Amino acid sequence: MKKIIATIYILFFAFSQNYREEMTELIGEFNYEFNDMETNEEAMMNCQRRAIINSLENYYLSLETQHILKPSEIDCLIPNLLNIDIIEKISSNTSLFLRIQATFDSQSLSECLI
Repeated sequence: MKKIIATIYILFFAFSQNYREEMTELIGEFNYEFNDMETNEEAMMNCQRRAIINSLENYYLSLETQHILKPSEIDCLIPNLLNIDIIEKISSNTSLFLRIQATFDSQSLSECLI
């Protein structure tokens, strides 16, 4: 029985270590200009989405590839982001600036890239 528990513990520990190594932290930002047709909530969501897209593009550029992310690839990658936090927010009557931080499972790149 002790061997089974020890084996389960070792497998769990090995899996959790491997899982942690695949996580990447992303940071992105975007400055959004309001238009008269949208609510503050819509502007916030649009700005946050653009900051998230910028974070993914910045990460991908850091890999020194020539590939440019396609909209369908971005749509596939966004649901794989974890713990999306706004780390800076500056707003005025006409614009909104957001800097976001998110955790990303880098293994999902291979699943989403076309």
